[in-house]
Parts: sequence; C-alpha cells; structure tokens
Amino acid sequence: MKSFISFVLIIISFFSFSAVYAEEYYSDEYREQLFELYDCLDKQITEYETTEQERVQLNIGDIKVACRGYEVDGAVSWNDARKIVAMLCGKHPRFLSTVNNIGYYYDKQTPELITVIDLKRLAINGSYEETYNVLNAEADKILDEIIRDNMSDLDKAFAVYMYLISNYNHESAADSNNREPDTIYGILINKSGACGGFANTYKWLMDKLNIPCEICNSRSKGHIWNYVKIDDC
Repeated sequence: MKSFISFVLIIISFFSFSAVYAEEYYSDEYREQLFELYDCLDKQITEYETTEQERVQLNIGDIKVACRGYEVDGAVSWNDARKIVAMLCGKHPRFLSTVNNIGYYYDKQTPELITVIDLKRLAINGSYEETYNVLNAEADKILDEIIRDNMSDLDKAFAVYMYLISNYNHESAADSNNREPDTIYGILINKSGACGGFANTYKWLMDKLNIPCEICNSRSKGHIWNYVKIDDC
C-alpha cells in the first residue's frame, strides 16, 4: 500500500494532456505522428467498445510504428505507441482492456515495422455491456458519496485519491494469465488491483467530474500512473 500512496501523490503535480508530448522531448513532426496514431486508434476502439468482440486488431494505416527493440527514422517508437494505448484504455472504460494485453503483428519483409496492433479485452462472465453498466453504477455511487457541490477541483481530485487508497487493496499483476488487477473491473468488482487498475479507475472518475486527466505508462519502470490538470496549472 505504501508504494501505491507514493505513486498517487505524484498526480497532484497537475500536468495537462499536452505535457505527455511536450515540445522539449519531441519534434513538431513527431508529435504530429503521435496525435495521428492516437486519433487512428481512438476511432477504432470507439467502434469496437460497443461490440462483444474479445480480441481486436487495430489497423495503423500509413502511420509508421517501430517494433519493440528497433529504432526507425520517421517511425513512432513502440514505447510511445504503448503509452497511447494505455491512455486509450483509460479513456474507454467500456472497452475493458489494459495496455498489458497489447501485442502486434509485422510483415516478414519489414520486421522492424508493425503492421497491426493486437489488443485483447478482459475475459469476463456475461456481456461487456452488462458489466459496464454494473461498473458505471458503482462509479456513480462512489462520486455521490464523496463529492459535494462546494468542492474545488483540487478537493475533488484529492477526495477520489483518498477514497481509492482507503477502500481498495493494492496487489501485484504479476500473473500474465490474470489481467483483472490492471483494470477497472479489478478495482470496482474485486476490490483490489495493481497500478494499472488504480490509474484507469482514477481517470474514469476524473472524466466523470470533468477534470482533465490522462494516463502515463512506462514499460521500463513497469508502472502506470496519472497526470491531472487543475485550473490553469
């Protein structure tokens, strides 16, 4: 629990979405590619999330994305592509997936470049729509309990943080065959989860409160956390 508390406090540094693609880290051309990839994948996940399809292949079109371990001029790195998928898993709670369920395909003639991103949804009993309705009702119940009209955005952000660390257990997602701890399902249904589950749940609750929030993913650190924007900070 201590490690999770330390991680959540970082979100009170208040970053905007654009901070993830800050100019000092990326060229304008590269940032354009990142936003293009984000929009491309966002559109497809939006279409898939209302279906009951458990495994989907996301077409990246003409956007160049490098395979893991490759550096290709003019291509989005695999690490940055993963960050985008992590953001989109948080943006689409109905899709019920995690960045740790991502893979890809490549053409043998160009093994350094991805052709399709493969993304699995959480295996559940029942339909995704029914499960989403249960999760949505639970999320609304939490906010009804802890949020008051006279609260500032900072008060709301901190209230949600305190509620999550006080009411749900932190656990490892070391078992690659069980990704529930990495998802909203693990937190709101099983009452415990790993960093990915907390980050996705926190973002969803922030979205419901209309407080700008994004997810950041670091494969090298094996960690997922949130950026939150409060007022004009």
